[in-house]
Amino acid sequence: MLVDGKIKITYPFENGKSMLLKFYKEFTSIGDLELLKSIPILCNIDAIEDTYLIAIPSDLLRKKYLENSKFLHHLIDSLSDKLYATINNSSYNFVYPLINRLSSYLVEHITDKNYIILNSSFIEIAQFLGITYRHLNRTFKELESKSIIKCENKTIYILDEDRLRKLSKNLYIKPL
Repeated sequence: MLVDGKIKITYPFENGKSMLLKFYKEFTSIGDLELLKSIPILCNIDAIEDTYLIAIPSDLLRKKYLENSKFLHHLIDSLSDKLYATINNSSYNFVYPLINRLSSYLVEHITDKNYIILNSSFIEIAQFLGITYRHLNRTFKELESKSIIKCENKTIYILDEDRLRKLSKNLYIKPL
């Protein structure tokens, strides 16, 4: 169980590459699929910041809690949320150009202020969007050249929220 901090979940491929599946920052279950299916661990988990987890031996969970309907309901909810988010984000990355995906990502982070402070590195954002760091930089510059945003390090000033929202076709599910 992730209690506090931020982790990155990646799926490794045989060729040495990996695909970023999700970032988690809030309380969530980790390893639920492996627990239920009794399969080896499929994904890598990396701590992005100081992170606190509670580890419970899978044997104990299988013996004592897999008969507990509340625990099973929690696992079902956790897995369905992860499946929905993964399908939504993967489909969106496949269908829309990067300017739309980046706009959606930024819209997801808009608060009452006219700026966004990114908590993730540009490399992490690029991985999440399924593109290279260079492609991400070019798209940030394109949005700047259209006077939609202004970038200063990890602070993104929203100059034209209406245009940014129009470029945003669909919102990511709990991105970074």
